[in-house]
Amino acid sequence: MSDLTVSEVRSFIKAENLVPSDLFGIGDLTKDPAIEAHIEAESEKVVYSEIERRKKINKGFNATKDELIKEHEDVIKEKDKIITGLQSEAIKTKAPGWLEAQTEKRKFNEEQVKFINRNLSKFEPKEHDKAEAEFNQFLDDQVDDFAGIQKDVFGKETDTDKSKDKVPGGEPKDKTTEASQEVEDMSLTD
Repeated sequence: MSDLTVSEVRSFIKAENLVPSDLFGIGDLTKDPAIEAHIEAESEKVVYSEIERRKKINKGFNATKDELIKEHEDVIKEKDKIITGLQSEAIKTKAPGWLEAQTEKRKFNEEQVKFINRNLSKFEPKEHDKAEAEFNQFLDDQVDDFAGIQKDVFGKETDTDKSKDKVPGGEPKDKTTEASQEVEDMSLTD
């Protein structure tokens, strides 16, 4: 057999239109360092492009997700406003009943009730779970305002001008004391 040069082998392969796989098996080809480096480079390109593709998808997904979250938060805030408004309106509808009950309990006179009724629309509960306590404070303030108007405008001093004698809930201290004295007076011992 004669010695063939690499250039003669290449010329023969080109002339016969042969490909490397016609001459060698896949195992032999993948062991070639040049082919190995090429396969590794191509694999890295595929992995990198897949990572980039996923980043783009995630970026778009995250942007869409953030938009949806923002829209959802805005809807929730709007609904919270509506709910709070409805709760306030519901509490305001209870105010006349509470006024009626407190009128009997606190023994408001007709003028005081008229004054409070004129200002009842000003009652705005801040904390819905404490609305009744806020209403009682509103009544205390209205009674004080009424007493101030009576005194300043008409020169009349009213029974309720003794604001320092009031206790929370509108009960005057002296009535509470009188009630406890009556209980003591009713004792069976002399």
